[in-house]
Amino acid sequence: MESLITCGTIVSEDPVNGIKCAYLTKLRDRYPVIQGLCQSLEWPPGSGIKSGNLITINTMEENDRTRDHINKLNTIGSSIYYPYAYIGLRKTCNGCSFYWEDLEPVTFTAWYGTEPNTYYYDCTHIRTTSPYFGQWIDMSCSSFYHGVCQFFNDGVPKFEKPTLPAKGGCKPGWWKFGGYCYADFGHKVADDHNSLDSDFFKNWF
Repeated sequence: MESLITCGTIVSEDPVNGIKCAYLTKLRDRYPVIQGLCQSLEWPPGSGIKSGNLITINTMEENDRTRDHINKLNTIGSSIYYPYAYIGLRKTCNGCSFYWEDLEPVTFTAWYGTEPNTYYYDCTHIRTTSPYFGQWIDMSCSSFYHGVCQFFNDGVPKFEKPTLPAKGGCKPGWWKFGGYCYADFGHKVADDHNSLDSDFFKNWF
């Protein structure tokens, strides 16, 4: 696993969090491994402050700079890098919405064509060659890719993560995920026949 990092490219500069850096991993592996690698990165190096994550892309400028970073490494004559990499956008079930790993709200996307178009693909990669030119494709989390990590030069980012509304929250016995409350009501016998139905209910906060 990699431990020392440099700012591969500056993708943005936030007034609160300072410089946001992108770093393309040399390692190619499945999504959970790459995400774990990004989360293990320390900035400043040796500080013990782990502020890394697979990258969140909030604007077209950030997307273009991420694409250019991958292309630059892919064209330096090295056989290490490939023109595609995981980013931190994923989902956790077939019908779920995509979300960023660092829990920033999804305010920008750059899907290619009809993507995402494979309901059982839960992860996302950015592909920089023709005809994609930096657009995104949904992909299996078990595929082996590089990843684009992000870290902030001011340490752990200070953006506000989404919270439950002040009025609500989930009812007792329900659990929260992805902005919804869920409860598993198990199996029940249908009134009009002898078969078993499984009901899984979802409601808004």
